[in-house]
Amino acid sequence: MKLPTKVLGDGTLHELYRSRIGDPRTDDEVRGYWLFALGNLLGTVVRFPVPELDDVLEDASADESDLDARLRSLRQSQFRFELYEANAGEHRFRLRHRNGDIVADGGEGYAEKSEADDAVDRFKLNAPNAAVEDADAAAEE
Repeated sequence: MKLPTKVLGDGTLHELYRSRIGDPRTDDEVRGYWLFALGNLLGTVVRFPVPELDDVLEDASADESDLDARLRSLRQSQFRFELYEANAGEHRFRLRHRNGDIVADGGEGYAEKSEADDAVDRFKLNAPNAAVEDADAAAEE
């Protein structure tokens, strides 16, 4: 069956096709025009039961924010360093757990607050790689 090579039309669909493709001249272009027209006409009538994209994106966004919150809680330290000035006017630091217990202190005072702050930085830098020694086992030897 030979399709007509001259496509008539004065509607917006025809103008839309012509603005994108041009006037159809060959049989393939005419077939393309009719497929284009059919797709545009049926596309507005036929709807497949597909979940709305907004709902899918909303669910994904909620999942992402839940994961972000969980990651923040895992990264949040249970400890904090405190810099303070002791009675003798020296600056010290201590490591305090979230429950309020002091789990470590600097053991010495510093004349300047910046020196205590530097000691905290060295503590943070070296503590992750520190070896664990059993003090009781060392005392028995």
